[in-house]
Amino acid sequence: MFCLPDFNHIYSSNPALPHLTNVVITVCQPNILLRLLQLAPNLSSVTMEGSRCFIQPRLEPLTHANLQSLRTFWSKHRPERLVELFNALTLPNLRELEACSAEIRWPHVELKAFLARSKCPLESLIFGDKVTTASALEEQRAEYITLIPSLGVVTIQDD
Repeated sequence: MFCLPDFNHIYSSNPALPHLTNVVITVCQPNILLRLLQLAPNLSSVTMEGSRCFIQPRLEPLTHANLQSLRTFWSKHRPERLVELFNALTLPNLRELEACSAEIRWPHVELKAFLARSKCPLESLIFGDKVTTASALEEQRAEYITLIPSLGVVTIQDD
């Protein structure tokens, strides 16, 4: 698991980062994902688990032109970090998004804003929601498909 001071110290000068295309990482702060995206412009796939997040500064907006797949999972310790990521990121080439956060309402409004801002060719959306009713989830699914015409698969995980 990486916290930002560790990540910056270990990886900022790593010459391999610009060549990475796939990363699986566990972090304690979502700004590490943003820093990783800055240092690795050729990333096309990221799987990230967030855990025991500490206080951190507000996330600055970031656009990453090459990321096509993002899988992010946040623990119950700081589930609002998913909302912060949606508010900070713009991913115009994103095709697959899987996002789950334990024990919170699904950030529907923030996801719609993220998708509208990214204008991405999203094909698959998988998200976890433990709180929202089935009828509300179906309504949200319809809104996502209306917003992103390329979206063919919307899966809701409730376990």
